[in-house]
Amino acid sequence: MRYIFLLYFLVLGLVARENPFQELLGEKDIDMSEAPNLPKPKYFTTEKINLPTSARVVENIIVKYKNIDGSIAQKSIRVNKDIDWHYPLIVTHTKKDTPLKLGHKVLANIPPPISDNIALASKKILTLKPFDFLSIDIYKNRIFLQTKDLKIRSFITANPSKIIVDLDRDIPHTKKLKINEDSFFKEIEIGRHNKYYRVALRLDGKYNHTLKKVDGGYLVEVK
Repeated sequence: MRYIFLLYFLVLGLVARENPFQELLGEKDIDMSEAPNLPKPKYFTTEKINLPTSARVVENIIVKYKNIDGSIAQKSIRVNKDIDWHYPLIVTHTKKDTPLKLGHKVLANIPPPISDNIALASKKILTLKPFDFLSIDIYKNRIFLQTKDLKIRSFITANPSKIIVDLDRDIPHTKKLKINEDSFFKEIEIGRHNKYYRVALRLDGKYNHTLKKVDGGYLVEVK
């Protein structure tokens, strides 16, 4: 029996590894340089958001994002501020204190909204005189119809966006006037009707408007 145990331990000694930390057959160190390259992140920089012409107030800004675990979440930021739809909203991802740019233009150079620039709004851009009895002063967001003719009615159309003013006079012919200046009013059509004429003021978008009788004519203002 003693010889059997000695033979057993002898066999174990032959098959046991001299170095237990020696790599097994087929075992190989992993070279991390051979691991597949992870895709480089495509960082968000700037996005310009153009709102429809009917927009006047931004209530909230909602950002929907993906977490590291793949789940989707969102964050809502309360704003409740007036805007001028002529100028875009700009979302930018940049380092702190970095000048904000859109293309090659620094954002600080974008003109302020018309509501914050009273001097610009009140400056006359152009005067048109289609007839001896009608003179039209054009401003950024106002038009003054200088005439002694009585207003019969006024109304608006939605598509295209126009303010219509009917005035009491028979005119000899119709006229169409283009406004290429920096005004919210883009075209004026003066149409001939039965014993009255129609002044159609075409706008560049949707607005609320006021029309009131003033000394020397009628003042139309849009906001």
